Parts: sequence; C-alpha cells; structure tokens
Amino acid sequence: MWDMFIGGIILYSVIIVPYRIGFDDQPRPWSLLDWSDILIDFLFFVDIVLTFRTAYVDNQGTLVVDPKKIR
Repeated sequence: MWDMFIGGIILYSVIIVPYRIGFDDQPRPWSLLDWSDILIDFLFFVDIVLTFRTAYVDNQGTLVVDPKKIR
C-alpha cells in the first residue's frame, strides 16, 4: 500500500512539476498548494529513510537486516 501511495505522489509530481515550469505557475506562499508540496517532499524523505531500513535477501538466500549492509 505504501508503494502505491508513493507511486500516486510520483504521478502527481510528474504532471505538476512540468506544468509549473512550462507555464511559470508557482503557488502563493502559505497556500494549500504550497503546503501540499512541503508534505509531498516530506513523504519522499520518509520513503527514503524507510527504504534504508528494509531488509533484503542476498545471493546466498539469507535475509540481511543489518542497516550498514542495507545502506
């Protein structure tokens, strides 16, 4: 579910960012769109942090849970 949610946010960004660049349309400071952009950036940061904490199976078939090896 998290990946689907992040995928939706990525789809939103793929549409909105080129629109804003192409039409020079920036949200007003402290508007709802400004806050949604901040929230989306924060959610991307959370996704990166969670990705660095996700275990994986290596080539030998063992589950790697050590954060240093995951990084």
